[in-house]
Amino acid sequence: MFVGPIGTRQADIDKLVRRLHSKAAHLVFAYEAGPTGYGLYRYLTAKGEECCVVAPSLIPNAQATR
Repeated sequence: MFVGPIGTRQADIDKLVRRLHSKAAHLVFAYEAGPTGYGLYRYLTAKGEECCVVAPSLIPNAQATR
């Protein structure tokens, strides 16, 4: 679900998580691995949220499946 721009502060992330929990009891976040480290992943998992780190180069695409 696209929710628009999200701020970078922890308070912004907390606000987003609260808003999403009002729509669904169980959330799973996906974090695109990148050069900025795993700060968001660590923050979400420390708060008890499920978060998966996804490597874009390992996601199958249409050309790879032909």
